[in-house]
Amino acid sequence: AKPDLIAPGIAVVSTAPGARFSVLSVTSFAAPFVTGAAALLLQDKNLTKDEVIGILAPASKPLSNTTTGVLFSINYQGSGRIDIPNAVTNPISIMPHQLIAQLAPSQVSFSRMIKVESVSNAPARVTVSSSWNISQIQVSLTPTTFTVEPNKITTLNFTARMIDPNIS
Repeated sequence: AKPDLIAPGIAVVSTAPGARFSVLSVTSFAAPFVTGAAALLLQDKNLTKDEVIGILAPASKPLSNTTTGVLFSINYQGSGRIDIPNAVTNPISIMPHQLIAQLAPSQVSFSRMIKVESVSNAPARVTVSSSWNISQIQVSLTPTTFTVEPNKITTLNFTARMIDPNIS
């Protein structure tokens, strides 16, 4: 299973014995970043765990290889590296925050409803887009532009369909 998102765990500056600081690289440093981000989101709002990840994951920053510029696989990074400033200023939560569509000749289409919820006291204008580089699959996401009223939910329709199920 892929991660929902990733957080810094390499070259993290932390306190050390003797009133000093130390630079450490251990994966357990990632958990405090995510916990702190969740705490910041929860300090002023009563959110569910799904709403928290629905804010954190879409607000994260996808990472790419610094040499080639190619994005890392979602199996490696999920939605990307946690972006706390973006998350705490993000006025919406997206649920589910990820979709996996498995299509095959016996299952030529996949549809899901996606809830976009306002978690602020102001309307949020939202524009969504999708881009696919798989020519045999047609994808639609509607509506593409909408306003989510304060503390309300707007529903999107996501559909993926194989154009020719005989092509493998």
